[in-house]
Amino acid sequence: MRIQFGAIVVAGAGKAGGTIIQRGRTGQVLRNLTKPISRTDFSSQRPRALLANVSSSWRFITNSERISWNSLAATLTRYNKFGVSYIPNGYQIFCEFNLNRVIYFGDEILSVAPTLNSFPNLIDWVFSALPTGPAVTLTWDYLTGDVDWYVFISFYPLQSMGASVPRGSARQELITALITAETLDLSAVFTSRFGTVPGGVYQVAIEVNVIQLSTGQRAPALTFLVPFSTP
Repeated sequence: MRIQFGAIVVAGAGKAGGTIIQRGRTGQVLRNLTKPISRTDFSSQRPRALLANVSSSWRFITNSERISWNSLAATLTRYNKFGVSYIPNGYQIFCEFNLNRVIYFGDEILSVAPTLNSFPNLIDWVFSALPTGPAVTLTWDYLTGDVDWYVFISFYPLQSMGASVPRGSARQELITALITAETLDLSAVFTSRFGTVPGGVYQVAIEVNVIQLSTGQRAPALTFLVPFSTP
């Protein structure tokens, strides 16, 4: 269990005895700790196997290659469970970038840290989900930046009409688009995932990840939640 101390204990996260502390919409929540379900299907096992492969590869790179990753990590900032910033180490960034390359692109592991450029300038994101068709689309405007960035989509489970934030886990779909395409039609994968969905009953939620092929760098994720209904 992780505890953040102030004048008193101000935050906690993790397991303690038969309880677990989680962050909710209104703050931290204390819940009963239930036995987790360990799924053995391919979609659940694959990320674990890839993580094991990438993390073990750190042992086989040279000292100079490790130095390059440590130097890159020193220029970056990450955030822990409490939202507190910290400087990562080279191993963490090696795993982060290479996991993105392996999971999303099926590409080889980078042994030398890449040179990072600025994130591309993408604006005016619009996500729409219409029952007629159905027509589920994501559009954006590409302004400037490197062009070897791709847009990846993960669907959350269908949400109730009263939900303000998505619940459940987002599952990646096997569909992507180059950022210069400025559009991604999700209608077919939506139907494949959820089947026939009545209009006006649910909301559709997605997570959007924009990732660079050459480096494995990932921009901050975007989340969209819209009613599955005709305006």
